[in-house]
Amino acid sequence: ANGEPPKLKCNLRKHKPNRKPRTPFTAQQLRALETKFVKIWFQNRRAKAKRVQEAEIEKLKMAQFSRHPHHLYPHPALQ
Repeated sequence: ANGEPPKLKCNLRKHKPNRKPRTPFTAQQLRALETKFVKIWFQNRRAKAKRVQEAEIEKLKMAQFSRHPHHLYPHPALQ
């Protein structure tokens, strides 16, 4: 109408109205946080690897049991 393009509203970042501002960290604090982050990341990675390995072992045990179920049950002649 007045020759200007319509103004576009940017909704990429929706902030809550009364949001607390971000806490600034010192360089020393950032280094400590990063060190802790890396430590926790590797702990999580090792825990996941252990969990996956245990699941694989359990899967192999179940596959072996399904092929040879008589190992858990006594032979009828032995009862």
